Amino acid sequence: MMVVEIIVDSLVIFLSLGLSFYAYYLSRVFRGGIMEKPFRILALAPLFFMIGESMRLLEVTGILAEFVDILHSVGEGFFIVVLFYGFSLLSSIWRSKKLGQTT
Repeated sequence: MMVVEIIVDSLVIFLSLGLSFYAYYLSRVFRGGIMEKPFRILALAPLFFMIGESMRLLEVTGILAEFVDILHSVGEGFFIVVLFYGFSLLSSIWRSKKLGQTT
């Protein structure tokens, strides 16, 4: 069962890194525009998730189990905070520019 957890955690780490690169790419698409900052913030969120998952991977393998568990929780906490902040920036821009409204 530990092998399956290691494979899944490794896949999640890889996908988190890919998501971060994609969000950074989108921020470059919006370079100089109002959506650049929110996407730069959102590009950080998967990195914090990746850090948390890396800590979980270390925990599964038995390396520094108790300390790593704390770092895992901290990484996930930062992930949620950064994700919330990025989406709130997108929301405020969306509402201030009245995007999505058909008049």
